[in-house]
Amino acid sequence: MFRIVIVFLVLAGCGYPEREEVSLKESAFSHALEIDADEDLRPYLFEVLTRCESLPNARRDECYKNVKKLTVIKYVDDMSEVTPNEDAVGLCKKSATNAKIYIKTDVEDKEGLRMRNIMWHEIGHCVLSYDHVEDRPHIMSPSVLSEKYLGENWSDLANHFFTDTNIPNFSLTSESWSDQY
Repeated sequence: MFRIVIVFLVLAGCGYPEREEVSLKESAFSHALEIDADEDLRPYLFEVLTRCESLPNARRDECYKNVKKLTVIKYVDDMSEVTPNEDAVGLCKKSATNAKIYIKTDVEDKEGLRMRNIMWHEIGHCVLSYDHVEDRPHIMSPSVLSEKYLGENWSDLANHFFTDTNIPNFSLTSESWSDQY
């Protein structure tokens, strides 16, 4: 009888952390379906979420938790409605408890790599807490990369988006909203 109890406790304890991890992941994917989003923008969130699984544990958990802060992923006709930077093509508006992504409606090539670059960039700010990378071509560069460069280098850019340990962290300094373009 004593051996049965020990075997049960060992087996029960082995699966618990994995189940907790799956719950966090499932919760993030479930929430992603409920976000107030323009439907052609939602797949980009799922692309990033799916690849978050490859991140180190703490970064992966941050990704899943931050997705649950996202409430809006929408097109905006006039960026001045959401930010003073009228030249922005995308915006992550983020507080400690809430995050919203806005994309300029008239972005060129909505089906192509430019749109993917913009969406991954804003998701990088809102979900992965990335800041801009200014010293090399990167998805987190403050300017959208050219279609030609994206076409020739997307695979490497996407891999570096998840493996680059030199991306500065974007951090909130207060409860107020912070904008990242």
